[in-house]
Amino acid sequence: MYKYLLFAALTIGVLEKASGQNQTQQYDVFHNDRCVGKMLVTKISDGRKCIFKLTFNAVLSLLIKNVVIEGMEEASFENGVLVYSKVMRKVNGNVKTDKHTKKANNAYVAYEGDTKTVIPLSEIRSNFFTLLFAEPVNEPTIYSDYVQKELTLVKTATHIYQVTTKNGHFNRYSYVNGACSMIEVSTLMLTLMLRRH
Repeated sequence: MYKYLLFAALTIGVLEKASGQNQTQQYDVFHNDRCVGKMLVTKISDGRKCIFKLTFNAVLSLLIKNVVIEGMEEASFENGVLVYSKVMRKVNGNVKTDKHTKKANNAYVAYEGDTKTVIPLSEIRSNFFTLLFAEPVNEPTIYSDYVQKELTLVKTATHIYQVTTKNGHFNRYSYVNGACSMIEVSTLMLTLMLRRH
């Protein structure tokens, strides 16, 4: 019996390895040098398809009340091209962001609530998720699933890149050995630091 169980376990392990590669990264979220939450990112790839999933939660003490931020994002790539992405964010249990991007022929369609916008890009090959798993060497732009448009990616120092969105908000990505080790998220209201384990 033991031999059969061992054989089954080894076979399942080999099949899982052959069918896909899973990578997980966990980040601690800091606000004012205090750990206030976690972000977990998973990448599942079989060579042709690649699926990214992210969960985020943080509890911030702002002024006189606590603010609970929850996030869920996902993206699906086929042959290196984005085919679908979704961003959902809640603040204190209320949905504040619910956006989708889908590939449609030679363009993309961005959905936000009942609003539908055509994005005139034939292919999107990099977005927030790809920034987390590989340093964006020689990539001048990145697609923002949240803003739903392509943004300029600027190298500000060795292994450090910045994406500026609107109103001076920016994300700054730092890399060690090709993987994202830290993210600084800066808005007019607050700054968060996300540090990888």
